[in-house]
Amino acid sequence: SAKWLEESSRALFETYEHVGAYGYHWWVLHNERFHIPYCIYFAMGYGGQYIVIIPQLEVVAIISSHMPKRGLVPLKLFIEHVQGNSNYI
Repeated sequence: SAKWLEESSRALFETYEHVGAYGYHWWVLHNERFHIPYCIYFAMGYGGQYIVIIPQLEVVAIISSHMPKRGLVPLKLFIEHVQGNSNYI
């Protein structure tokens, strides 16, 4: 339902400063907090597996990597690529 979609994309818990907020199995990067012109929602799995959603840009991306001890490197590279591409912003 529309209500569930709205609730599931809301940040319920502020977590680690460099990760963002968390709610309903989705991580949320606020545009104000991370100085980006849009909000990013992502699911994070083991070893660098991500589902990234940027509604304002109509982008859904799957990142499959094997980086078990590298933290957010794949996500950071993806965000840098999107920010650096003027076609997206």
